Amino acid sequence: MPYFNTEVDIEVEDFLSECTPGEIHDIIEYLREEGHLNNGSGENLIPTQEMNVLDFEWAEVINKLSGNARLSLTTEEEDLIRKIANRL
Repeated sequence: MPYFNTEVDIEVEDFLSECTPGEIHDIIEYLREEGHLNNGSGENLIPTQEMNVLDFEWAEVINKLSGNARLSLTTEEEDLIRKIANRL
């Protein structure tokens, strides 16, 4: 039987849009395991299509605060964030 080696150029967005939610979960887990997603002290929020604009904006804000962002904050800013977090 003949063997055909076919190379197809597919855009990432096109590939991901055809994935099921379970496959997307698998991709996210793979990226986490490979170190491409920062878990920080908790899980990064991954924006999804189900999120509204405010949820998406919140996810971006929280992602910016995770990791080493603390090192660029003043002591007062860090204390304010800690105070807000402790209130929740």
